[in-house]
Amino acid sequence: MRHPTATMSINNLTFSLLRFEPNSTSLLLSPQPTDTTTTHRNCTPSLPLSIPTKPINLSASPFHVSDSSCSRLSVLKPCPPPNLPNCSHCSWQCKLIKDPVQLIHESCGSASTHPQLSEQGCQADILDFLDNFLTWGIEIEWDENQDTYFSKCKDCQSKSGVCAYNLHFL
Repeated sequence: MRHPTATMSINNLTFSLLRFEPNSTSLLLSPQPTDTTTTHRNCTPSLPLSIPTKPINLSASPFHVSDSSCSRLSVLKPCPPPNLPNCSHCSWQCKLIKDPVQLIHESCGSASTHPQLSEQGCQADILDFLDNFLTWGIEIEWDENQDTYFSKCKDCQSKSGVCAYNLHFL
């Protein structure tokens, strides 16, 4: 029997909701699989289905990627020498293999500016690591004091209400 899955769309990218706790200001989300067959069919290695075909963009939303998720990606790098596809045909894969934080770069602020030690975070297969990272979920946070969307949550909760999102169940 299949359990219902809550989904949430942020800037035209659909996520599965992996964890939500009512008294928390974070969510654990995983991008839903995308059809990469038309845009990346000539790329080797092929892009795993959990990796979006463009960066995860949370701008103009009340959410941002948690510092812990950003930090995990900011220290990740390919082990030398990186196994790169044809970068003229597979530019997104090349960008991710060379600099994995590009996946959520705009949402991480200064997390990608930490100096990297020579072997710290070295992974032989960056795309496989990113696939697992996304499957287990990215922690997304919001600041209920600074965003108008959540500014009334404390008032609502003090009256036994629950703050929520427009989620869809599959």
